[in-house]
Amino acid sequence: MLAQIYETVDVDDETRTWLNGMTTTEITAENSSYYFGIENLEFEEAIASEPAMSSIAYSLCLLRVSEGTDIEQLKTDIKENVNPAKWVCVSVEDENVIVDNIGDVVILIMHNEYAEALHNAFLSLE
Repeated sequence: MLAQIYETVDVDDETRTWLNGMTTTEITAENSSYYFGIENLEFEEAIASEPAMSSIAYSLCLLRVSEGTDIEQLKTDIKENVNPAKWVCVSVEDENVIVDNIGDVVILIMHNEYAEALHNAFLSLE
């Protein structure tokens, strides 16, 4: 799903190359607070796509929830608790933090320039 988002997002070639150079990290319950702002979050699987080293505030996380999860409440909890200033020197404006879902997959996007384009690419996968 992450590859499909990066393939279809409406950005220039330079930005697409930058996005494809992100590091993909597995998210665990133990590190869920760093990515979603929620301690010991329960879920089926999750990944984060972020720069290995950069002064650009960017994070895209995909989270497959467990059956029976109240997805609307989870999205609210993430939006209210995620830290858009988790990087040392840079941050994302609140309006550029997007939390949404398609079925049992929740996406968290934090980027000041391409959040909406990435969100649209995600929604196109429905």
